[in-house]
Amino acid sequence: MNTLFAAARGKTSKRRICFPITSRAYYGRSQLLLKKLHRHPDLELELMLGGSILLDKYSRHIAEDIEAGGFTISASLFNVIEGDEIGCHIITITHDLLKKLDGLGKKLEQFSLETVRMFHGDARAAGFTL
Repeated sequence: MNTLFAAARGKTSKRRICFPITSRAYYGRSQLLLKKLHRHPDLELELMLGGSILLDKYSRHIAEDIEAGGFTISASLFNVIEGDEIGCHIITITHDLLKKLDGLGKKLEQFSLETVRMFHGDARAAGFTL
């Protein structure tokens, strides 16, 4: 069967498995499964790192440990804050999340005040009085 996925895999008949790893603990719990997937002759394992596992303060040198275990890391995904802190030149983000970046660092009291004002405005627009 010639499907888009078969064409994307190229000439290999191996099935590609993308396995996300987001923490040192998750990597530790998943090692047996990862080793079995890695050894399977019909599978091509790709590891994708993201979240706290990429931060030195939580998982120092974990990428080196993973590669020393015989695995290849296919991708590393940083969030917006982490990407900015390490100096990424291009950070891809959806418009919905981009609109919310102004809220980073805003105090809870400010969110509460804005919420009350929004509810008050909505109530007045609907003809209610408070």
